[in-house]
Amino acid sequence: MIHTTVNYPKVLISVLNWNNWQATIACLEALQRQTYRNWQAVLVDNASQYVPENLLRQFPGIELIKLPSNQGYAGGHLATIRWAQKKDFDLLWILNNDAIPHPDALAALVQAWEQQPDALYGSITLKADGTINYGGGLLVQGNQIADNTYNPLGGQPYEAVKHQLVRRPVGELNGASLLIPFHIIRQHGFIDTSYFLYCEETDYCHMLWKKNIPSFVIPASVVVHQGAVSFTLNHSLEYVRTYYRTRNQLLLDKKYGRITNQVIRKELAGYTDIADFFIRHYINRWRGHTQLHTHEYYLRYFRILATFHALLGVRGKYVAPEKFLHPTD
Repeated sequence: MIHTTVNYPKVLISVLNWNNWQATIACLEALQRQTYRNWQAVLVDNASQYVPENLLRQFPGIELIKLPSNQGYAGGHLATIRWAQKKDFDLLWILNNDAIPHPDALAALVQAWEQQPDALYGSITLKADGTINYGGGLLVQGNQIADNTYNPLGGQPYEAVKHQLVRRPVGELNGASLLIPFHIIRQHGFIDTSYFLYCEETDYCHMLWKKNIPSFVIPASVVVHQGAVSFTLNHSLEYVRTYYRTRNQLLLDKKYGRITNQVIRKELAGYTDIADFFIRHYINRWRGHTQLHTHEYYLRYFRILATFHALLGVRGKYVAPEKFLHPTD
């Protein structure tokens, strides 16, 4: 849907869906309540099993992009950027489909951009119960990103502590609500698609920070973020989340010199009888005895596999989420 206002920055909103239309529709309804009006929304479907027949009638004017395969977080939003080529958008607002932005969320982000155009901007995210999920990423000290998490108000009621939240530079922003100026994308590129899921927005913030482009958390921009709702479709999808969270955090830490391959080898050594574990795993699969494996067993399997892949530098889509919609083991 298109909302235009003369002489106001034009925002392209990218919402990504994967088999979670209930949350996506709630997100699109929240966009209609935004006080900032000069925007165009694009919905990218990451190869879901179906698309509701009445979706375009319910949200007339929306641009729907249906991808033939699941491209992950950055890959899905990259489809929006490609669609927007040769169009006159100033800003890209990446918004998770399981996020419900407060009415002034976009307006606050745009205002921050007008005050300092060469930066990234992110929202405060709340859990459904009103407590703070994300109030700021890594602490920035001078021109350095400190190697410690800075989210002191996390878990506290937003209404009780919101006066303590201030606009400040941070080392990372939450990808659930992220505003990126298009001139930065044209000059420095977009988020790395090789992570597939998790850590890619952190990598983008770090990469741009090294190019003197800071990231700011904007307290006036608030989004209620349910978080990983698509992974609740069945319990086996937790294996996908475990794999990518483990692998990508290690890859990210390696890239920015926080750990080395030697550290990862030591971590692998902590898994006792790792060779025997994998041999037995694949023998059981070959014999069709996977019913013997528990949920905790598979969590351990994908955690070890992810650590091993991080050691080898494996990137991209490896564990396919769609294979776990109707798991066979």
